[in-house]
Amino acid sequence: MNTDKTEELLAQILIWTKASAYPSVELMLKRALSDDRMRRAYQATNGVNTVAQIKAVARVGADLLGRWCDRWIAMGLMVDLGGGKRQRLFDLADFALMPADAQDEKNGDNET
Repeated sequence: MNTDKTEELLAQILIWTKASAYPSVELMLKRALSDDRMRRAYQATNGVNTVAQIKAVARVGADLLGRWCDRWIAMGLMVDLGGGKRQRLFDLADFALMPADAQDEKNGDNET
């Protein structure tokens, strides 16, 4: 199989995988992010924002934020990038799960 056909096939597999996983991911996100503080923290954890910025956005302490992030990593909802950075794997806007006070902040890239 040549490279172009392989890439095309992989792109199709990705489309079908995303579509079939959507309901499961949505349910997992709803269960893992049960309140607006958790949703703000998750959305702001984009691999760029600092812990201080995420704490300010979510209005939580560092210990609680750390416990949440560890849980989300264990659940497969987030990755540890090393160097104290973590990154969410899903955008809550794609699942209509943005906190009420963050609807205008689609990517959660708050510069605080």
